[in-house]
Amino acid sequence: MASLPTQQRRSPLTSLQTKSHSPDKQEKATVLQQFELLCRDWTV
Repeated sequence: MASLPTQQRRSPLTSLQTKSHSPDKQEKATVLQQFELLCRDWTV
């Protein structure tokens, strides 16, 4: 398996928050939580 770039290894939630996508509304928070759960197995 090829090594993932550093940016892809970061927590998806952290990556989105640094791009001004903070979960301030319930719908956004739900989407971010689902994305984080989906990507949890992608980390190295």
